[in-house]
Amino acid sequence: MEEEDRTIEDWKQTLNINLIAPFILTKLIEKEMVKNKGGAIINISSTNGINTYYPTSVDYNASKSRLISLTYNSAVELAPYVRVNCIGLGWVNTEMNKELPEDFVKEETERILVKRFAEPEEIAKVATFLASDDASFINSTIIKVGGTNFVAELLQGNEFKVIGGCHEKFKDCLFDIEGAINFVKEKNYE
Repeated sequence: MEEEDRTIEDWKQTLNINLIAPFILTKLIEKEMVKNKGGAIINISSTNGINTYYPTSVDYNASKSRLISLTYNSAVELAPYVRVNCIGLGWVNTEMNKELPEDFVKEETERILVKRFAEPEEIAKVATFLASDDASFINSTIIKVGGTNFVAELLQGNEFKVIGGCHEKFKDCLFDIEGAINFVKEKNYE
């Protein structure tokens, strides 16, 4: 659906599902977790909430961005007893995504460094880790599970070519942050 076709009701539904429901669930369980001096809350967001490049899903992107903010704020509020983290998902092989047009899936797959969508089991493993005692020192963190990185998202596809783990256009300025910022500004990637 194009952004101009979205109604206020569409926005409300998206915000209710992606932001208000996690907020309510957090409020329902937080007192018991603090009382018991332990627990982990794991919110599920999206890489679209981190760096957005789909204007046709601005309601979704905004809701996932605010869920990340809720994660940070809840972590501060519930510390030191409850850890609150978030998983920022990229594309995942789900029933819903099976209906995407084949050419769109192919285009998106090419943007992903590992050249495939994630499997639900891969997301479950990250969530299981975050809920475990092995993650006892991880709090207020967003873990991106998108098979990609900043440079790939920045360049969005065809220009992207990896050389030795670094983007060829950044090879001369990777360790010079000022040079990297200037490079991005010169290329209008900001």
